[in-house]
Amino acid sequence: MRLYFSSGIFWGIVFILIGILFLIKNYTNISIPIFRTIIGLLIIYWGFSIIFGGFSKHSSSDAVFSNNTVNADNGNKGYNTVFGKSIINFTDTSLTETRKVNINVVFGEGIIRINKDIPIKVNSNSVFSGIVTPDGDAASLGSSTYTNNLFDENKPYLDIDLNVVFGSAKIEEI
Repeated sequence: MRLYFSSGIFWGIVFILIGILFLIKNYTNISIPIFRTIIGLLIIYWGFSIIFGGFSKHSSSDAVFSNNTVNADNGNKGYNTVFGKSIINFTDTSLTETRKVNINVVFGEGIIRINKDIPIKVNSNSVFSGIVTPDGDAASLGSSTYTNNLFDENKPYLDIDLNVVFGSAKIEEI
């Protein structure tokens, strides 16, 4: 069973931090409890693993401590970006029925590319973040809704729930 955060990047950062802690402790007068710090980092690691499904297989729709470009397929209903950057491409999407998608960006950057020829509705929630829509509106705190000119509630459309916390998101119509 592979842990979600067992990537080389995470463990590389942990070992670099441990090395820095040893250097600080040995060459300065600063006293750092290295053993407790290592235990703390492991607990944080396990916490992130549990929160983001660490005991399941890694999903190509998520970017955690990494950069990711995803061509959105009709089967996936959620995309997550945590401490990374994602480009989520809906430009090849076609609609026969309303499609609901959930996108979460936490301490990261999300770029959502949407086909300008399909109707869309984006319900966005932002907390100390920046969300920029194609019409130039920007939100940093609160909720807002963006719809393009083709949107009709009675016809199929792309319905996106966008949640951004301490990050940024940009919606581009191409």
